Amino acid sequence: LFHEKMTRRFLRDGLRASCSCSSSANKVSPEGDREDSDQSELDAQGKKLVNERAWLANPPMVYTWDGDLMPRDVEWLGAEGEFSLGDGEAPMYTEDGDEHAYHGFPWEISGGVDSWDTYDTNFVDPIAETFADRAKFRIPDTFDWNKTTNYNYAAPAKKENFHGVYKHVRSVLDYSYHVNYIEERQRLQDEIVRYWCDSGVRSDRPWIIFTAGAMGAGKSRTISQLEANGVDTLRLMVKVDPDTVKYQLPEMKHYISRNPGPNPNKNIILAGHATHNESGFLQEVIVRKLMEGSKHLIVDGSLSNAEWYREYLMQIRTKYPHYRIGIIHVMCDREIIWERVQQRCIRTGRCISWQ
Repeated sequence: LFHEKMTRRFLRDGLRASCSCSSSANKVSPEGDREDSDQSELDAQGKKLVNERAWLANPPMVYTWDGDLMPRDVEWLGAEGEFSLGDGEAPMYTEDGDEHAYHGFPWEISGGVDSWDTYDTNFVDPIAETFADRAKFRIPDTFDWNKTTNYNYAAPAKKENFHGVYKHVRSVLDYSYHVNYIEERQRLQDEIVRYWCDSGVRSDRPWIIFTAGAMGAGKSRTISQLEANGVDTLRLMVKVDPDTVKYQLPEMKHYISRNPGPNPNKNIILAGHATHNESGFLQEVIVRKLMEGSKHLIVDGSLSNAEWYREYLMQIRTKYPHYRIGIIHVMCDREIIWERVQQRCIRTGRCISWQ
């Protein structure tokens, strides 16, 4: 929906500019030439609209769920975008605990590498081992390294399968999208959530700020610049970034070692993708707990899924009416974004095309 709206807006504005320029040029032409020019312009615009409608019906680029524009065919990987549907599948369960379907993730939708695959090959967060030790968690020998963490640790989303101090939060999440996790994994997740929620400052009128903008627009840098230039409230906020959470999972470094950037093997699951759904799940638990504690926070994201966020913001208004809600939308020139994503491609293997 976002992709179509933005495309139509671009076409509309472009068409207006085209008509305006054409009209100005015709004023200085002889009468006969102007009529011929007008007819030619109408013919050209008619063909253009036909091509635009065909492009909208089957665009060469698609938006991922977090707002990144990705090529449908990913030639930089040396392939035609042919990826196994098994890369992102995760088991879904009925209330009786029966496995009934598999859920495909944006890995298939985008036809290639998207921001779910973000990771820095040279970075390891030592706190991941600390969390695992506290929870007495060990990666099982049966772990399938060709599958995601949410696939490996999935459990039926039933009342008796919610455990730990955050089970009341787990019980209200959307399990048509998320999966529930086995008890051992929940203990590890609780350590991560506790770490995040121990920080922050309580307030009678707290802020929850959502970031919005395309990949490479400079969202993180903008927040840092605002802090540096005296926006003191931002310094008090817990910045909930799912990409940071990924490195706090013990599997992350192993996924990276199996398929490091910047030239990953398309047949091996990428580290960022393999941990993304679980890190997004944890982000949601962390955000809910921080709001229960009435703390200032920033939710890192792109706000591309407008319908989902509209419902989510209404829930916040209803359940946490004392919260003030803000959005920081960061925009940037295409040329600058392109330079940044090229640098990121070299560093992390996260690549998109200019188109």
